[in-house]
Amino acid sequence: MQGYILEGFPKNATQLEYLKDLKIEPTLFVVLALPFEQAVERKRQRDKHISNEDIESLRRRTERTKDFLQYIETSYNSHMLKINAATSAQNVLENVGFQLENI
Repeated sequence: MQGYILEGFPKNATQLEYLKDLKIEPTLFVVLALPFEQAVERKRQRDKHISNEDIESLRRRTERTKDFLQYIETSYNSHMLKINAATSAQNVLENVGFQLENI
């Protein structure tokens, strides 16, 4: 497989439509799935002074991402590679690599 990796893009339906307008059709979406509570815990490990405001911001971003994933699943479900990110970073990396090699 050859192409480009657009990390964190598109983040919403508008950005996806922009890609389509440019005649750029995504061939694969790699989704790293992590429960919200684990995302908060990881953020706490990186930032010992996480505020309630930070947690609320993370919650809103998580909800927007869920909404967008539901949107793209309607048209791109066969193009989605979902990876369980609730394991160690090394395991996630190995799993992504393995999955990409076997497409």
